[in-house]
Amino acid sequence: MNYPKLIDDFFLIKKTTMLKRNLFAIILIVSITHVYSQEYSCSQFIDYVESNGQRMSTNDAPLMTKWLGDVVAYSMVEPDPSLYKFADMIEHAKSDGVYVVVAEFLSSELFVNSKKYVFCGVPISNWEEFEYSFYLRLTRGETFHKYIRNYTCNCY
Repeated sequence: MNYPKLIDDFFLIKKTTMLKRNLFAIILIVSITHVYSQEYSCSQFIDYVESNGQRMSTNDAPLMTKWLGDVVAYSMVEPDPSLYKFADMIEHAKSDGVYVVVAEFLSSELFVNSKKYVFCGVPISNWEEFEYSFYLRLTRGETFHKYIRNYTCNCY
């Protein structure tokens, strides 16, 4: 009997089994992480933002828009009941420096099959650049892509 060959075969089988187990463990960890990283649905989050957020500004769609409908910025900072001046309330709502933005994307049939998407942690400065984009000589869609699109929320 050739013992070195048997030992080599044993370790090869053991090594292959360990590789399969490790690969299975890695796939399992990645899939669990992916499932738990997206804990809430975007539609539920949009409903929550629209119901509980402070509407800070709206960039209404032009009459003959092709794909980008209304875009609305919300502050999720809790209101402070001790503030009575409007300017103080606005400053308080901006205190975390970011907005949650809800954008409506249109289908080919205007406003019939539109769908809302949510963007989280949009810096207020980015929102202001988007809101005043007509001064930049860029289209509304170009400025949306430049200043808001990259702030997608972690939802499904």
